[in-house]
Amino acid sequence: MEIHCSASNHIGRRRNDEDAHVIRPDLGLVVVADGMGGYDGGEIASRIVVDSVVELFERTQADPDATWPHAPRPPTNDLCDRVNVAIRHAHKRVVEQREGVLGRMGSTAVVVAWSGTRLVIGHVGDSRVYRLRGSRLQRLTRDHSFAEEALAAGFADPVAVARYRNMLTRAVGVPGLVQPDIATHDLHEDDVLLLCSDGVWEPLANEDIGGALALPPAVAAQSLVAQAYDAGGADNMTALVLRAGEQPVLAQESA
Repeated sequence: MEIHCSASNHIGRRRNDEDAHVIRPDLGLVVVADGMGGYDGGEIASRIVVDSVVELFERTQADPDATWPHAPRPPTNDLCDRVNVAIRHAHKRVVEQREGVLGRMGSTAVVVAWSGTRLVIGHVGDSRVYRLRGSRLQRLTRDHSFAEEALAAGFADPVAVARYRNMLTRAVGVPGLVQPDIATHDLHEDDVLLLCSDGVWEPLANEDIGGALALPPAVAAQSLVAQAYDAGGADNMTALVLRAGEQPVLAQESA
């Protein structure tokens, strides 16, 4: 299965950009991370996340017998275990740097890895993955936020809890054990995936997202960021679009 990827990033209406992303089709890997807003070092935390995940994938792909920094918990299959351990590895690296002015830094993480038609998604925080399959848009991740977990627990008023949607219940770098959600999916021909920070999904309706994902990946990524900004989005904005298709094209766009 050939993969066509593109990403667009914009600082939004912030003074600095705390988002980070990477596209590594040679590793079967894409990552988006969003540093915790309002804290010194958010941009450092997100970069540590991206670099640490890539480091783990490079090491284990180059040497299948390489020692992993953590044992899979519980072990499942190689790709799921690699995503799980990569996020835990990133968590440890961020925690190690939490000193002085960086003492409160943290980050979200959303990792998508693939091998053939098998797709694995791992995430912590409220950066999201959406999938457009045919005309159906589906969110494949559930935010680790107070609002999302309150709704899942039975609080029926989404308006009442919406004010807490930026209050994370899990983040990479927060002391203690990190618990990434790991899910496996089949990758179909012409599936389109969107990895994005909350600066993209928060101002947009599902109709906006689905409409943009019908476009070629480079155009889709730029369109989503532009729409989010025009809709009044204030946060940093990162949209990374992945399409499964026959002809491989790699493009990274930055606005």
